[in-house]
This record gives sequence, structure tokens and C-alpha cells, in this order.
Amino acid sequence: MRLSSRTQPTPLTIPVSHMSDLLSIYLMRKLASRSIPADRCFLAKPPAIGMIPPIASEFIMRPQIVALPALLLSALLTLGCGGVKPTGTTATPSPYTFSGDWGANSTAIALVAVAQFVGDLTSSNGLVSGTLAPIGGGTCSALLLPPASASGTVDSVGHLTITMPAGGGTATLTATLGSNLNTSVAGTYQIAGGSCPMPATPMTIAEYAPVTGTYSGMFSVLSIPSNPNINISVTAVLTQSPTPDAIGAFPVTGTVTTTGACATSFTLSGSYVWGGQLLGGSSPQQFIGSFDPTASTSTFTFLSESVASPGCPNAPQIFAGSLTRQ
Repeated sequence: MRLSSRTQPTPLTIPVSHMSDLLSIYLMRKLASRSIPADRCFLAKPPAIGMIPPIASEFIMRPQIVALPALLLSALLTLGCGGVKPTGTTATPSPYTFSGDWGANSTAIALVAVAQFVGDLTSSNGLVSGTLAPIGGGTCSALLLPPASASGTVDSVGHLTITMPAGGGTATLTATLGSNLNTSVAGTYQIAGGSCPMPATPMTIAEYAPVTGTYSGMFSVLSIPSNPNINISVTAVLTQSPTPDAIGAFPVTGTVTTTGACATSFTLSGSYVWGGQLLGGSSPQQFIGSFDPTASTSTFTFLSESVASPGCPNAPQIFAGSLTRQ
């Protein structure tokens, strides 16, 4: 049976600086999705500037809007080259059956080598398997952290243990799940050996509900200082695939329509969710955001329009706000 009785959480207030985490995940996702032969691995040869994805180029060239930390730059300049599959585990009876998008996020105050694990997890009869991507927290290069196969167990009382390769070592995540999988629970993770070793680090972990639905909200132009008088109304109609891709991300299709100071409509292309993070758009637009585990609210979202048009005469512009499922 699936244990889920969704509740409506209090929307979180997240600083604008968290946008860099989303951009880092976007870049790692794009880089990791490429099949690169060993002799062309970025371990031996750094990428040319022209290979930087458009969304990253836009933000890097606009330092007056937001300053990107070393984490994002390392994601731009590095590429993972495969992973090692962990050894198998033994099944034990468990009432916990799930299959979907999962995210584990560090709650440590200090900067950490690995800040997140995102991707798909499936459980059956006590066995857990899937593909997770460790997301560097600033002190560990994205080069060392490609998505990899994860495996583990969940017992009858919700004790969850997951192991996977990370930076040449082995990451272990542990937590005790509750009856509502779309509610974050506390746990810990650590990495033994390799180039990104970490002691036991506090985290929260949850399964993220699909973002399928219609969302709407008001966005303000993002500038320094922010000008709340320049607003747009945003409506996003999203459909999330129930099946993840090869590296654990879930494709998303849909349309985004805006009215007000920037009136436009575009279809999402190459979009996906990864650990509750929505990343995508359709050039010249970009649309990124972070959803709560119930997918009822986008705690913050960024929408950029890089080309001026009759509907958006002041582009390039970036807008930020929250979306609520209708």
C-alpha cells in the first residue's frame, strides 16, 4: 500500500540566493545527461566557453542581478564520467511501497561537500532501488559527483537505509519514514572514503509529489533593489511523466502564460523535476522553481525573458514569485 495522506504545509520563505542551487542542479543535469567517452572526459580537458548552457550564460553575464557562488561555477566547468553500481541487499517484508521523485537536503549550517541527493527511488517488499545524483555543496567538485545507482532497504517501521557511490567513496543515507511520504523527515547522511568524505550530516528527506496541475501566482521583477511595482501574473499548466529518465529526473511538459508588464506564452521544452526542483523553459524563456513535497506550492520560482517583444518591451528581465496549485 502507499502511505500518503497529504497535508497543506506552511509556505516557506527562501532567500533569492538559493537560485544558484537550482542553476547548479540544472547544469549538472544537462552535463550528466550527455554520453561522453572516457578519452573525452573533462578530467583531462576543460570545456570550451561555448558549451555553457544558455541559462547559465544569461545569469553569469548579469552580475547585477545575482552573484553565483563557486558551486555553480564548478558545475559549469566539470562533468561526471560514469558511476559504480552498489552491491545488492536482501529483501524483508515492508508495508512501504513507493515510486517517485525523492530529495534529501542538508540542514547543516556550515558549507558541506555534498548538499543534496536528488532522483528517483522505488521500493518493493522492503527493497529500495533507483538513481540519485549527489549535488556538490561548494567544497566538492561536480566532476566527482555523477548520478549513480542507489540501493537499500526500508523495514516495516519505516527505517530507511540507502547506499550509493559518491566521489569515489560510499554515501549512506538513513532516516525513519512517517506515514505521509510527502512530509519531510529528519535523517543523516555520510560519505566514507573517496574525494568528498563527510561525517554524519543532518538532513531532511521526502518523496516529492508529481507537479501535474495548474499553478498560478504573482511575480515581481527581480532587480537590486527589487521593484514590487513591476508585476506579472503567471499561470503554469504542468504535466509530469510518471517515468524517470536514465539519471533519475522526471520529464515535465506544459505551457506558461504571463500577463502584465511582460505578456507572453511559451511551451516548456527539455524540462524536468529532480528532487522537487523544476528546471526548464523554452528559449528565450527560462522557468525554474522549487516545490514543497506535496507539490501544492512552488516556494519560489524564477522566470526569465531574454528577448524584447511587443508584450515584453523591457526584456531582458527576470521575475520571481510563488505559485500555488489551483
